[in-house]
Amino acid sequence: GYSLATYWLYAETAQNCSGTTDCIDDGLTAQVAVNCYGNFTGSGQGLSAGSALNCYGRSNSGTGLYATTAQNCTGYSTTSGIGLYANNAQNCNGYTAGTGGGSRGLYAWAAANCYGAGYGTSTGLLADSTAISCIGVNYGTGTGLQATVAIGCVGQCSSGTGLSATIANSCYAYGAQAITDKYNMP
Repeated sequence: GYSLATYWLYAETAQNCSGTTDCIDDGLTAQVAVNCYGNFTGSGQGLSAGSALNCYGRSNSGTGLYATTAQNCTGYSTTSGIGLYANNAQNCNGYTAGTGGGSRGLYAWAAANCYGAGYGTSTGLLADSTAISCIGVNYGTGTGLQATVAIGCVGQCSSGTGLSATIANSCYAYGAQAITDKYNMP
């Protein structure tokens, strides 16, 4: 389905659903979303949920997938913005084609087993608190992976900062490092 006005799909619980809009608000909005797809062709959120499981969200220049908790999800922002944003992300992927410093592939408070990628001066994966077993890549001069605490992570950026963290344990950086305290790593 497709809508030119507000939400395409708005539900308390959405399962095996899809929604697309090019106007305002979100492609798909639900408190709980399972196996869903949301697409916003403008600058809004592709899929917005309190809890998202096995979902995919896409936005042109906004946030592809926005959730309080995201598990096994993928978010993509095609021109700028954030691919996937979640307070807690587990086994998720986030991509942004945005090249600006405010763009993020995956942005979370806490991320585990996640992957994020970005271009230009963006950040591949940004975890405000903790990143565990995550990979962040930047294809430009930005930052691959940035976290307050990074454990078992890999950050890559050939022309920028591969890994930026206050505390890093058992991590590896391809490119420059900006780490305050390092443990069990070169």
